[in-house]
Formats: sequence, structure tokens, C-alpha cells
Amino acid sequence: MRGGSSIYSKGDKISINKGDFTGIKATVISIEDNQILFQAIGIPELTKHFPVDVSMVSKYFEPGDMVRIIEGKYQGETGQVIDVDEQKISMVLDSSEQEIKVLVNNLKLKNDTDSNLIAAMTSKPKGIQGQFNANDLVNFNNNRNIGLVL
Repeated sequence: MRGGSSIYSKGDKISINKGDFTGIKATVISIEDNQILFQAIGIPELTKHFPVDVSMVSKYFEPGDMVRIIEGKYQGETGQVIDVDEQKISMVLDSSEQEIKVLVNNLKLKNDTDSNLIAAMTSKPKGIQGQFNANDLVNFNNNRNIGLVL
């Protein structure tokens, strides 16, 4: 679900900026229409899931979070958040250890799917000889496609 200029999905961390829940940090449970159902983070009294309009939230990251860049010059790159400054995040890229700044809206938390993709790419299916390494150029789909191993 896109809200404003952000794309939200289940598991994202958000900060609520307007309304009765202003200032609360939360995790997205589900999204339906323009409503995000959330679970508050760090507030034991708020055990229920609550709805909030997508226009009232923004993405939220903390130093140490592992993230994937979903839009912009570095799209597809992953890395670790080292500093948060308003709507910009300083992060270190996994691939080059370069420090860059990225808009919060261009990031999402890295998830298990990323790990599963890496495991699938490095495992050896039957009939495949050798091992792939990062930055290898590979053929797939009966040699109709080319890809780069990340």
C-alpha cells in the first residue's frame, strides 16, 4: 500500500504523526484500503491492534536495522542503518561498505525473503556443477536470461 510517497507492507515499522496515537512507534499488522492495522511497540498496555489512516504515519527505522533500498539510485542494495536524521537515513551498504544517505520512503526492512533468495542462489541444485559467488554473471531460464549474483 502506498501512502503519500511511501510504500507500506506487513512488518514495517511506522511512527504515527497525527491523531490520537501521535508519537507511538508501531509495527504494521495489515493494510486494507487506506487503513493500517498496527501493534504498538514498547507499550505493554496497548495489546490490541488499532487502525490508523495511512496518511497519518511515516516509516520508522533505528540504528542497527537491516534494510533494502526499494527506490532511487541504489535500488536493490541492502545495508545497515547507522544514523537517523528526520526523513534521511545514513546507512552502510553491504556490497561496498560505502556510507550513503537515503530517504526513509525509499527503504524497507530487510526480511527473511532476502535470506531465502541468497540461500537458493548459493545452493547446488541437481545437475549444476560449481558454486556461484557474489558478482558472478549467470545464465538461467534455459539461457534466455542473464542475472548477477548478489
